[in-house]
Amino acid sequence: MSFTPECQAYIDTHLYENQDELLKKIRSLLPTGASNIHWDKIPDKYEAHSIQRDKLIMEILAAASLIDLKESETIIIINIDDAFPAIITTLKEWQPYAQELDYVNTLYVNENNSKIIHWGFYKNLYALKTPSQ
Repeated sequence: MSFTPECQAYIDTHLYENQDELLKKIRSLLPTGASNIHWDKIPDKYEAHSIQRDKLIMEILAAASLIDLKESETIIIINIDDAFPAIITTLKEWQPYAQELDYVNTLYVNENNSKIIHWGFYKNLYALKTPSQ
């Protein structure tokens, strides 16, 4: 992991320490395996295929709009493969650093776990709005 000093400061300022608890909660809400969500078993979701890094911000913002996730809403961003530490932020705050934090298999989850976006290992993007917890 090598980030610019600005991105590293952003990560350090926004560290989220309850990553394991959040992942456990997501696993209880969705059909999951050891390191992935089984999106094929979830009928009511948004999905877009082959999202390349240069389109990631635009596609995540579009998916967020579809599930009513506001850019100012607090979210937790977790890379399942630990490419960077989990952070608590907003989509608006994340955007300037998105190109450095563009690792596949990353989850974007609001605080009550009712809005989930996942940029999967194969660069497919999924979004889901679950019943409020």
